[in-house]
Amino acid sequence: MTTVLVEQGGTTTFTSTLLFPSQEVRDMLIKAGMTSGAAEAYDKLAEYLASVA
Repeated sequence: MTTVLVEQGGTTTFTSTLLFPSQEVRDMLIKAGMTSGAAEAYDKLAEYLASVA
């Protein structure tokens, strides 16, 4: 996983890139619900950051 944080004009953009060993592995993880779990984690992070801002 590669994570990049870029601040511009008082806003920080978070970009996370995952590199899978194959398309088959990627598809298996997506089918297993990885994307919904990641979305939930990012939503919780956003809530936390809003609470401390």
